Amino acid sequence: MSNPEYAAVQAPLDYYNSNRNFLTQQFTIEYAALFHVWLPFLARLGLPFPLGGTSNHIRASVLDYTKGWDAYNVTEDADMSFRIAAKGQRIGYILPPTGEEAVQNFKPWVKQRSRWMKGYLQTWIIHMRHPLKPGGYSGILRQFTLQLTIGLSLLTGLFHVPSLIVIAALLVFTDAPSGSAFFMGSFVVAYASGMLIGAAGLIRAGKTHLLWQVLLMPAYWVLHFIPTLLAIMELCVRPFYWHKTEHGIGNSPKG
Repeated sequence: MSNPEYAAVQAPLDYYNSNRNFLTQQFTIEYAALFHVWLPFLARLGLPFPLGGTSNHIRASVLDYTKGWDAYNVTEDADMSFRIAAKGQRIGYILPPTGEEAVQNFKPWVKQRSRWMKGYLQTWIIHMRHPLKPGGYSGILRQFTLQLTIGLSLLTGLFHVPSLIVIAALLVFTDAPSGSAFFMGSFVVAYASGMLIGAAGLIRAGKTHLLWQVLLMPAYWVLHFIPTLLAIMELCVRPFYWHKTEHGIGNSPKG
């Protein structure tokens, strides 16, 4: 890393088996939105964001003064991001992307996603112990992005499905159309925003052939309720267990 102001940098991740099935298509959209829209946006504003995947680079000196990886956090890269921010250091965004294999079967996907959500819970709990480090304006920004990234992922994973059930109950069992309309309108705005970000990510990632799959993103979001519940239960009974993810199922890219 030639830029001395960055303690770490993150490159985007793309999936080479994006056309395999519904899961890999939605996984690709999710990563396109994250790595080609959200992270560049946060990096441009100088805000901290969770490191993730295989393509991040951290200075050895940073690992020394942050006391290295947390061996008990199952998303140790996301945790490291906010420890770097707690030291007043910045994370940058670089190109080009690297290719990975998306999980293409539901059971392994649930295990992988539950591990990530459990790690997010661990990270959120740990960094809420000292929420405003390193103090001042930097501490406020760190807390803001902790909630915007880690906190929001946990919140939507846990409450998306129950909220849909509540809205359905309001529509069926009550005579309060105005209240139902408010909740439905909120969901429509949230869905539209997420789908627009997904579409923008696909365009930036050069995967426009998947744009029609953006319409199915809400169905994919509903699936996150299962691994989020599993993550909460595992945090209580086996918090440091690491669900291994099987790879090598699809054909790797040639080159």
